[in-house]
Amino acid sequence: MEKKIKIQARDGMTISGTLYGQSDKLIILLHGLTDVYQNTYLIRRSIDLFLEKGYSVFAYNQYSDEEKNGQKPRALYGGVTLLRHKEDLEDVVKYFDGKYEKTFLVGHSFGGLTLNRANIKCDAQALWDPTFQATGWKNEDDLTYTKDMPMVNWGGQKILVNDAMIADAETITKEVAARWTESLQSQTIVINTTDCEKWNKEYKEYLPNGCQFETMETSHTFHHLGKVEELCEKTIDFFKS
Repeated sequence: MEKKIKIQARDGMTISGTLYGQSDKLIILLHGLTDVYQNTYLIRRSIDLFLEKGYSVFAYNQYSDEEKNGQKPRALYGGVTLLRHKEDLEDVVKYFDGKYEKTFLVGHSFGGLTLNRANIKCDAQALWDPTFQATGWKNEDDLTYTKDMPMVNWGGQKILVNDAMIADAETITKEVAARWTESLQSQTIVINTTDCEKWNKEYKEYLPNGCQFETMETSHTFHHLGKVEELCEKTIDFFKS
């Protein structure tokens, strides 16, 4: 089963996604910065693997060109912020509340940071190579402007963002991220990669008792042969534990 879902957010805008499967166990899947769930190999392959294991999956876009009052509050180059991602996730979880026997959350990269910030109570959650602190975009080597629009260096490529997102990111210091991590109320596994270990390893230090931290030898996008399968297997094993 595959069904397009539109969820009204608290500001009246629309969150668009797709619900896959007919299980009574739901995984809500969050993509990373610049991604959309329809065309990212990691997300698309994960959906298939989770379905094979007997889970339903809801994947949604954290960006949209939908306008309100002449603005595009969910466009990456418009007004979207990490706080907006958190609030949208809360609205998505509320939409599915009571409709499934169990609900799990999975987020990759900035999607993992969104889970950490939101701190939603669920059956369990997995943060895949999640961003820890988000400061540093204002470094001269990383930030440039094109026609008054900010572009940041992300993984070796320049991407168009917005000033509100940069300002929000600069508030997520190591101390703030550590406080969020220490207060997590759901059982959490953080699956780091050797590609980003030096930036995200702080999770291991601050995760509450009962949570789990692992490092996989692969890239940030888990694109090496068999790594998405290994990633999903680790995630499912944790959800069942």
